[in-house]
Amino acid sequence: MADGFVDAGAVRNGTAPPPYHLLREFPSLGRYVSWRHLGGGAFGTVFAGVHRNHGRIEAIKRVAIADARARTLALAETGVMAQLPPHPHLVTLYDAEETDGALFLIMQYVDGQPLDALTLPAPVDKVLSWTRDTADALALIHAYGIVHRDIKPANVFTTRTGAGVLGDYGVARAFDSRDGTAAIAGTPVYMAPEAFVGRATAASDLWSLGVMLYELTTGRRPFPLVEDLPLDQMGAALLHARFEFPSVVRPGLPGRVDDLCLALLAPSPGDRPASAMEVLDHLPRYSTVVSAIEADLTKLDVDAIVVSANEQLAMHIVGSAAHAVAEAGGQAIIDDTRRQAPAKVGTCVISGSGRLAVRFVLHAVTLRVDDKGFLGAAREGDIRKALWSALRRAHELRVESLGIPAMGTYSGGLAVDEAARMMVDVVHSYLLEFRPPLKRVVFALTDKPVAIAFREAALHRGMIVV
Repeated sequence: MADGFVDAGAVRNGTAPPPYHLLREFPSLGRYVSWRHLGGGAFGTVFAGVHRNHGRIEAIKRVAIADARARTLALAETGVMAQLPPHPHLVTLYDAEETDGALFLIMQYVDGQPLDALTLPAPVDKVLSWTRDTADALALIHAYGIVHRDIKPANVFTTRTGAGVLGDYGVARAFDSRDGTAAIAGTPVYMAPEAFVGRATAASDLWSLGVMLYELTTGRRPFPLVEDLPLDQMGAALLHARFEFPSVVRPGLPGRVDDLCLALLAPSPGDRPASAMEVLDHLPRYSTVVSAIEADLTKLDVDAIVVSANEQLAMHIVGSAAHAVAEAGGQAIIDDTRRQAPAKVGTCVISGSGRLAVRFVLHAVTLRVDDKGFLGAAREGDIRKALWSALRRAHELRVESLGIPAMGTYSGGLAVDEAARMMVDVVHSYLLEFRPPLKRVVFALTDKPVAIAFREAALHRGMIVV
């Protein structure tokens, strides 16, 4: 069949390729019209099956469990997992079926790829987003008394929309499970020290999340020397192992990645975050990265730039960002904005970019013009409204990168620290409320002290600063 699927008849009569032979013992084999082998590992083999009645693709994982008692306990525990409410970042477990020697888990099929299939290191904004989604899913699992026990890039999928989805319940167990036949389970290089002696708890999942975060941001795992040891020595070695901060391995990473890895990879479970929900408190609620640099606004490599404008959209005032943009962009920008004058304070006007490399210039109208044609001082409230309008227009245009200069420090008499806090607050609030497709915001500032003020304001707000 197309797209790599094998007809169910070939699976039943044994003419399908060898991996599909494992399906012949699946009790509900006849429920599906075609199959595709997705992969396998130490804890099972996964297939995609097309449901006969409704055409939905479902994922079926076969987990080999030879011991009958262990199989019965595992089946009971999957009943708990199947009762979990739907969650956008967690694969839904529909059902589980037992055969002699194996357990079949019937799950939601995720249209995406596992994170271990990506080129690493990955962009920090995406990594923090996947980490947040995984922690969000873990919060639900742990609330229902389940330890996942195999958090790793291969078990987290990124969808077509970029969301992270946690899957693979193959070794998940209830907190209070007393079955010792599978007490030590997981992938060793991601396991917490206590997991090596059969004492995995919710905190052990958080350790594994820390290893995954480290690997996705740096391209390598934190304890390579421990990985070379025999399995029975790894747990004890991890209690004394140290790792290089991610920002040392990959300069430029935000400090919050170092801080979070340090917390998640604490040797003692009691020193890690108290819950997955607490991990969320350390992560931004949006994935836009922010930088504050000493730079020429007109030379930024971004999709669009913002300039502070007056009601008449005049760009002739020497020393203003608008004048610099007009000088660099040429008469086309001046003519385009002039055709749209006058504009109301607090709004934003879009013009072409002339000779500039950007696609759009967003004129945030912050300055009033009196009856005699003189400009008044910029008011903080007007700057807030105009900047918010500029962010909304950038959102409408699906802009992915945006350059913004300081506003109000010259025309409004605001102190640099005040302007930084105010502007960062507006950007942070907009990103938090609407989560636009904006991947990068660059505050392009006139000198280093101003850049430092904006950077500190962004860090104080908990933004992803690079």
